[in-house]
Amino acid sequence: LDPQTGFILEGKLKKLNTLRPLPRQTVQSLREKFEVEMTYNSNAIAGSRMTRKETAMAVEGKKVRGKELFEVLEAVKSAGTLSGFSMGSLVHS
Repeated sequence: LDPQTGFILEGKLKKLNTLRPLPRQTVQSLREKFEVEMTYNSNAIAGSRMTRKETAMAVEGKKVRGKELFEVLEAVKSAGTLSGFSMGSLVHS
């Protein structure tokens, strides 16, 4: 990590820390986006042909047309695994 990047990241972390704890609604939104992004990227590495939008639909329990059932089920399973990730320390009490 070069010094300039480190300096930028430290500034961003300081700004984020002034906003903590985050409101529950913000944490929930971040959790949902995290689940979709991690599920999409993980499944893409594994060879899934689903788009980010299709992955989000599967995670939300919506129908995904034109994809193999195993791809949709893998997205749902992966997101379920991620749902255990705790963001509790960020939540506003």
